[in-house]
Amino acid sequence: MSVFDVFDKHLGETDADKQAMETERLIVNVTESLLTEMRHQDVTKTELARRLGKSKSFITSTLAGSRNMTLKTLSRIAYALGLRVQIKIERLAHHPSRKQRHQNIVFANFGQDSEDVVTSNAGTNARVAAQ
Repeated sequence: MSVFDVFDKHLGETDADKQAMETERLIVNVTESLLTEMRHQDVTKTELARRLGKSKSFITSTLAGSRNMTLKTLSRIAYALGLRVQIKIERLAHHPSRKQRHQNIVFANFGQDSEDVVTSNAGTNARVAAQ
């Protein structure tokens, strides 16, 4: 059981709590991944600061999560460690507006034979004759 599981059970009562938890989850996952890789490569914060042309205090506060890490900074840190960042965005299973927000989204797959297939988010298909 992770620390997030405990927080999810006890602090995740309001939408604001849940949003804050998702933000913290992202910060911890990113910074812990970078720190793990630094340990694996035997790279100190001082060495990483040198590679980036930044101060050690900048690196320390960034990796502690107390400084807002931009995507640009994340990319530069990753590159300095010989890494590439890949981001996976997932839908939250129990987001309060999920049904509302995604109910009317329609995905179209055009160009299949003489008909186009239109798929709703509910998974239903409709065939539309190509014109």
